[in-house]
Amino acid sequence: MNLRDWLEKHEHDRWQKDITGVYLAGALHLLHKDAEAERLIDSHKMDNRDTIERDDFCQPLGMNSQYIAVIAREFPARLRKISAEQFHHILKPIGDGDFNTLSSAYAVRALKALLACNSAKPAGANDHRGAQG
Repeated sequence: MNLRDWLEKHEHDRWQKDITGVYLAGALHLLHKDAEAERLIDSHKMDNRDTIERDDFCQPLGMNSQYIAVIAREFPARLRKISAEQFHHILKPIGDGDFNTLSSAYAVRALKALLACNSAKPAGANDHRGAQG
């Protein structure tokens, strides 16, 4: 049994819409399964409160920040479609003091990914797929 089989069996109605689906979409993109990755990333909506069970490890700031970091790396065209208003909404918990160490670390990671994605580097400059090592 692989991860996707387990998720379908135990979390059938939830996993595609939460951060699990985002990470799996990123992994599928790395494997060059682009159509499958696109279908899966389409299922995720930022700050989808229906799928967020809030606790110390799962907060809207952390979930949305992880989404931003993954799409910046694997789906940069999607990142460019996120409005300034949406970014303001994502970062609002910081201004409200509604964050913890983990969610703020994810936010810093997302901002770093955003800056890297929007930099003037040539296409593929940070592309890890062709690297030998």
